[in-house]
Amino acid sequence: MLFNKFEDKTYSAFSAANDTQVLAIDIKVTSGQTFVLSHFANFVDDAAAWGAILWEIYVDGVPVRDFSAIYDQLGAVNLPRELPFGLITAQRDLKIYITNKTLYTDGVTANGSTFKPGVSIKGAYVTND
Repeated sequence: MLFNKFEDKTYSAFSAANDTQVLAIDIKVTSGQTFVLSHFANFVDDAAAWGAILWEIYVDGVPVRDFSAIYDQLGAVNLPRELPFGLITAQRDLKIYITNKTLYTDGVTANGSTFKPGVSIKGAYVTND
């Protein structure tokens, strides 16, 4: 097995409007390759946002078990959490979505701040040589 291209991607914080789903990370795995997603971290700029922001990981449009309804912090940007699952086979899509589920419009809280969530991952493309 040969790790031939590493991916460290961070989707920077953005203003999340209420009930708006944003595609944060989209990785397309081509024929002959496998992608190993090894680490994940989610973050927000305001602690009040925890529980109001939803992170979801999908493979080929199907939610990944235990990673389809993330409301709590997993890892940190500078220390992403190692994931217990791994291989995404050839010609499959990995997508990570972020959705603001607050009751506030345009992600603005009662104190006037705006939630700004983000995500960071680590992984590698693998060829079987």
